Amino acid sequence: MAMDNKPPLKIQPNSPYMIKLEEKTPFKSGVNNYGKNWHGFKLATPINGSDVYFASDAVKSLFDLANVTARTEFALEMKTGNTKDGNPFTIWLLNGKGSKDYLAEQQGQPIQTPTTAPVVAPVVGTPVDINDLCVKVDCLKKELDAVIEQLAGLKPKNQPAPVADADIPF
Repeated sequence: MAMDNKPPLKIQPNSPYMIKLEEKTPFKSGVNNYGKNWHGFKLATPINGSDVYFASDAVKSLFDLANVTARTEFALEMKTGNTKDGNPFTIWLLNGKGSKDYLAEQQGQPIQTPTTAPVVAPVVGTPVDINDLCVKVDCLKKELDAVIEQLAGLKPKNQPAPVADADIPF
């Protein structure tokens, strides 16, 4: 298969991409420098000038679980964020569902969706005008520059005498 020198599609975090694969199976698979498998899929409709997408094992597995077929449009998203404990996470979603959702569907179990609305944190303090902040930052920068100039003109006190390499015991 002759490939153009177009860059492959790179999925940006938290942005769903509407994708149609030319074929259900990859045209080529391999292993990257980190020992991770990759699978090359030809896109039926180019996205941002890219006509190829290289998927990880996790994404290919998601394609298989969701029974993705050739030339059928679906939404693919790399969702990133932090858990309640503050730990970062990344999950692949196909049409808004992860691999656990597709596995649950196959086993006849209902998909667990959150029943509570997202919590919006209250604003702490008072609203601040951005222009006021810029003025304050400029003033602090000028003060800091003045202190740096003063320190640059000072000679260090009690500076130890230089040591020759021969005086170092190791």
